[in-house]
Amino acid sequence: MRKTTINYSFSRFCFLFLVQAAGYAYVAWFLCNRQNPFSSPNGNSFEFVKLIALCPLMFLFGVGLRLEPNSQSPHLHALCRFFAYLIPFFVALHYEYLGRLLKVNFSLTVSDLSNLDFRSMIVFGVAIVVFLLLGGYHLYISKQTGIFLQYFAAFLGVVSIITLFTILFYSGHYLHLHHYFFALIFMFFTRFSTIISQGTQGLLLGIYVEGVSRWGMDTLWNPIT
Repeated sequence: MRKTTINYSFSRFCFLFLVQAAGYAYVAWFLCNRQNPFSSPNGNSFEFVKLIALCPLMFLFGVGLRLEPNSQSPHLHALCRFFAYLIPFFVALHYEYLGRLLKVNFSLTVSDLSNLDFRSMIVFGVAIVVFLLLGGYHLYISKQTGIFLQYFAAFLGVVSIITLFTILFYSGHYLHLHHYFFALIFMFFTRFSTIISQGTQGLLLGIYVEGVSRWGMDTLWNPIT
């Protein structure tokens, strides 16, 4: 087991705040052609305010917490921030175009997932393999840093809560696991200062910001009409 230090940094909070604000504005103004870069998508209100309001909570409950081995090079974090964080973040802001390029509907509802064509099955299969590999890697790192039990329990807790509410709302509702929510939840598990973990967090943060800016923070459980 490697000894670790827990590091909350105000500069990292400012960094997270600025990249989220800039990412939201970029998607709204440049990709969605809204005149006001901080306006909400149609049918939603105060989405930018919600995004910014959640930033401190995200920071305090894990995204801003880095578990760093004491032996780590002091220059590695700067490398992570630029090459392994900002680049995946920027790429993920174009999440919508990935679906168009691959001609795949990324909607995570039971009805859509049950009607996938062959191309979509291949894409989702690859995505699941990548997700499992990254999940296994983070579980391994959590064991190396001595937080495996807490880490795994938190993951099971999140899955259990979503499952419980889905069962409670099952009558008359369907679950739509929006990509902004999916990315937000799993972002909390990418708190390690390795290149892979920081890159994964940047990717998830970009998907989260893109979803909020393009579509808004829609509810997970929608009434069946």
